[in-house]
Amino acid sequence: PPEQVPELVYEQSRLKTGRLTALCTGLGAVAAGARPAQVDAMLAFGEQVGIALQMLDDLTALLVPARQNKAGEDLLSGRPTWAWALAAQGCAAERYRALARYARVAVRRGQWQAAARVLRGVIEQPGCRPAHQALAAAAEQVRGQFPAGPGLADLLHDLAWLERAYD
Repeated sequence: PPEQVPELVYEQSRLKTGRLTALCTGLGAVAAGARPAQVDAMLAFGEQVGIALQMLDDLTALLVPARQNKAGEDLLSGRPTWAWALAAQGCAAERYRALARYARVAVRRGQWQAAARVLRGVIEQPGCRPAHQALAAAAEQVRGQFPAGPGLADLLHDLAWLERAYD
């Protein structure tokens, strides 16, 4: 059902990309000799960043012309992506169901580009804003946990670089 799609996509992203990113940031904190509370903060930060990067990956697959083959992969495999989550949040339930039916039929006919075009039209308004907001929230959270200094500045610089890589 449309009302369950956003939570499904969130959990999928959290468990897939979020937890892997958390593992990386947590191990980095441990290797740097961080205290347990700092390791926990880096785990939470990594999870948030992973979810937000998955959002960017899913959304730019539809919105950035150079990445649209990725949208084709997602549509052909029937993956629940952030584009579907935004569509479920932004459409009335019946419109969402009609969109999903149209996409299934178009994909079966080998016309995933048509399905991508229609889905892109539905999500263009929010675009990548939810992903950028999630990354900004993760940056704010980590700023509040660690003192200003070169290490934090480097982390935030790298985060901004990752975000720009999806443009």
